[in-house]
Amino acid sequence: MEQQIGAVDTTRAGPRIRGARFQLAGRFSQGIGPVARRACDGLMSLIILFLLSPLFVSIGLLIKLDSAGAVFYRGKRIGKDGKPFWMYKFRTMKDVMVDTGPRVTARDDPRITRIGRILRDTKLNELPQFINVLKGEMSLVGPRPEDPRYVELYTPEQRRVLSVKPGVTGVASIIYCNEETMLSQDTLEDTYINVIMPDKLRLDMEYIDRRSFLVDLDILFRTCLVLLPRFTQAALEIEELLFGPLQHFIRRRLSWFILDLILGLGAVSTTSLIWWRASRPPHVRWPLSVAATVGIALMFTFVNQICGLQHSMWSCASGQEIIDILLSTVISTTLLLTINGLGPGGLSFPLEMILLNGFFAFVAFTATRYRSRLITGLLWQWRGLWGKARKQG
Repeated sequence: MEQQIGAVDTTRAGPRIRGARFQLAGRFSQGIGPVARRACDGLMSLIILFLLSPLFVSIGLLIKLDSAGAVFYRGKRIGKDGKPFWMYKFRTMKDVMVDTGPRVTARDDPRITRIGRILRDTKLNELPQFINVLKGEMSLVGPRPEDPRYVELYTPEQRRVLSVKPGVTGVASIIYCNEETMLSQDTLEDTYINVIMPDKLRLDMEYIDRRSFLVDLDILFRTCLVLLPRFTQAALEIEELLFGPLQHFIRRRLSWFILDLILGLGAVSTTSLIWWRASRPPHVRWPLSVAATVGIALMFTFVNQICGLQHSMWSCASGQEIIDILLSTVISTTLLLTINGLGPGGLSFPLEMILLNGFFAFVAFTATRYRSRLITGLLWQWRGLWGKARKQG
């Protein structure tokens, strides 16, 4: 049995959610245990490998045509609890030179083949690691697995990154997506060991402290963006990754999004009921009507989101912000009128019905956001009337 390198006490390395901003993400992560995480990793890797199998074949043929040697490269890496495993990649170097030289690579490394350079620039050489995920040796998100030679240099605190499974992507791999351009052949290992590796480990430990299901989803989303040339050059801070757009939406917008959707459905349903009772159409296409109801409600909800109406500070809002609600409702109603005019005859709604729906939506959105002020105002009015009645009595 191979020696376990850098084994750690995983009972002391559990996730620690710091600060109020990460409390919601922590709640989501509590329901995602090791079994559920493993099932998610296995299912996603299986789907990805199946969908990308034609791409795997194409890349394999290009590698074979470009240079002699195997299609895949197997590198020894250190996984969870210090257990060694073989990590798969598409071979990007000349076969006779793969296991020679330093364990890190600069962009001008002479060992890299022509196809290998393209695979490295597009990160396609990393795709075979989904095989490691399927085998349970890696996770979709986590600290990047390191060579045993460099793991030996970890401090006791840095070995905490071995408390979780290594990942195909992670915070450090996104921030250092252009790592090869930061290295020079002359000072390759010195720069990596003394500058880059300590900072990557710091980032990975910060990820472990804040690890959650939502954080992982945000990191996967950012990984997809980083693969695009425009976003590869953009500098990212760790806070942007650990408190990304998904967590921001869940923490600050989701409750209002759901409430607006319910209000939109209520407005459309109320309008439809009034219109049906008034005109009593002979034929009602219920599936189409239900789909139109949901679509209109979603339109109002998304326009509210775009206009910035789904924030949590309405208790401090001024009366002037009613104009924002009115503007959002007008935009939604205008879009609905435009779509209604362009649609086929079976989808057309009367103009009055659309305008009535916009009115109900505006009233519902306004009353909900200013409910505390409305209730307070009514209470003060009631107290005033009650006080006058007592004095007169």
